[in-house]
Amino acid sequence: MKVIMTGGGTGGHIYPAIAIADEIKKRFPDAEILFVGAKRGLEKTLVPDNGYPIKLIPVQGFNRKNPLKNVEVLRDLKQGNKLSKQILKEFQPKFFLAENVSGMLANRHSEAVQNIFRLFESAGYDVTFTMVNAKDYGVAEERKRGVYIGFRHGLN
Repeated sequence: MKVIMTGGGTGGHIYPAIAIADEIKKRFPDAEILFVGAKRGLEKTLVPDNGYPIKLIPVQGFNRKNPLKNVEVLRDLKQGNKLSKQILKEFQPKFFLAENVSGMLANRHSEAVQNIFRLFESAGYDVTFTMVNAKDYGVAEERKRGVYIGFRHGLN
């Protein structure tokens, strides 16, 4: 079984993804897990340090203080989308799990969220989205995250 995990930038995103990957490996020892992360994020060292391969893509957040810098952000977004689709096509995971902050549900991000769905669907995946709160899983703080789960088309 092949699985792609993504979610990065900070330890608050990376360590939960690594914990999920560890649980998958415990339950399915033959599982092949590939992480996809940002070239600028902590995942570039934390993921390999925890024994998992990672493919890095260019991605960064929008710059609200200097909107002119968003030209670079948009370039990275276009290149990152292309690389993400290529990685999905080459690795062909049975499913992927992608995590992001709950703020992605703000109206100002609705087009970006729809683009994420279109990217995954055009790469051959049925995608669902759910909001989870770490507090519901025994963590002592409110930490809401949006989770995208995609299953390759044709799987029963």
